[in-house]
Amino acid sequence: MELDEIKQIWDNYYTAPELAVGEDKIIEMTQQRSQSALESLKWSLKIELGSIFIALPIFIIAGAFQPFIYLTIGMAFFTTLLLIGGFGCARYLRKLNRIELHSVNIREALSELAPTLEKTLNLYLKVNYILTPFLLVISGLVGAAFAAGEELTQMLHNTTFLVSFSVTMFIMWILCYPFYRWYYKRMYGRYIDELKECLYELPAPPLPARH
Repeated sequence: MELDEIKQIWDNYYTAPELAVGEDKIIEMTQQRSQSALESLKWSLKIELGSIFIALPIFIIAGAFQPFIYLTIGMAFFTTLLLIGGFGCARYLRKLNRIELHSVNIREALSELAPTLEKTLNLYLKVNYILTPFLLVISGLVGAAFAAGEELTQMLHNTTFLVSFSVTMFIMWILCYPFYRWYYKRMYGRYIDELKECLYELPAPPLPARH
């Protein structure tokens, strides 16, 4: 059930009552749409978790065969971050697997779930963007070490190399931000927006009776 279809159902209450359906039906259709968005979020987390497990051996191998101890330490640091990220993804996936959006509690569930997911995504985006410069520098130096070997020590004392390397890393960091926003919107944000739309389209709860 798409958002436009749900809006059309609401319009039928006023323009074509004979075509209108009851609130229970709207809640049921919204519940199905919400559950579909939730399942898509789970798949996105599984893809991210799989990517982390693919990247882990690459980071470990790259760090293990470094001739420079500071690069080995840097790769070990980011390997640790990957493990923490993988643990976080697995933990959140397990949490989402326990959520069932039943029609009887759909409003309460969405009211809690949508804002929590949005805050988590924003935090995830900020943390990744803050860590990106360090990852770029370490990755760039690792690549240079594989290409230049022991000559990297001399290159690090070359002003021209340091300036060009720093400028390149800075430009890449700036370009990472729009990419991150697109990536997280594609993987998570659009499904969170769909959950928020479902919450918006739910019928208003009945007013408490006055005594």
